[in-house]
Amino acid sequence: NPHGVATAASREKYPEVWTSDGKMTVIKSLFLAVGTNCIVSGDIDLARQCASCANYFKSFIEDIFQQSRPLSLEVDKNIELFMADEHTLVRYFQKHIPCPCLDGKYKEVKRV
Repeated sequence: NPHGVATAASREKYPEVWTSDGKMTVIKSLFLAVGTNCIVSGDIDLARQCASCANYFKSFIEDIFQQSRPLSLEVDKNIELFMADEHTLVRYFQKHIPCPCLDGKYKEVKRV
């Protein structure tokens, strides 16, 4: 599990980040922004990684800080995003970031 390895390593080095809702939200937003740029520029492989990471942090924030559900981290959804087709990725980013730059891309991949 790459997320688990990265989490353990960064928690050890930067524990203050993992206890801050605000810092975790910034990290999630960064993955969403980079992933959106990747979709627009055609780097689908990196967009998949960004979507998976953004979803991991979204789940972490909901599970730990908002305590809106039992701890889940949405492992299945993260794997799905990591292997997603372009249509699924564009829809994921459209749902999480209000950017008209994805509208044209959605029209392109709508048939997938």
